Amino acid sequence: RFLLPRLARLCEVFLSDFILRTSTVLPLLASITAPRRQSLVNLEAACWDYLENHWKEVVQNGSSLQELVEQKHPLVVELLQASRGIKKHVRRVEDDTPPTV
Repeated sequence: RFLLPRLARLCEVFLSDFILRTSTVLPLLASITAPRRQSLVNLEAACWDYLENHWKEVVQNGSSLQELVEQKHPLVVELLQASRGIKKHVRRVEDDTPPTV
C-alpha cells in the first residue's frame, strides 16, 4: 500500500530530472494531459517549466509541435494560450539599425 505511491513518485522524479529534453517534452506532456491525471500534476508542472525555459529550442525543433497540430491535440490550444507567458527571443528591426541623431 505504501510501496506503489512511492514507486510512482520515484518514476515521476526520474522522468522530470532525466528524460525531459527538447524532443521529448511535448510528446510526454501530450500523453499526460489527455486525459488529465491527477497523480501526474508534478510531472506536468515540470514539463511546463521546461517549456518555459526552453521554448526557443522546442519551436526550432518543431517536429513534435507540428505533430500535435496535425493531430488536433487539445494541448495545442493550451500552448497557444500559454504562449503569452512563454519567453520569446525576438529581435526587433529597430535593434539592428544604428540610432540616428
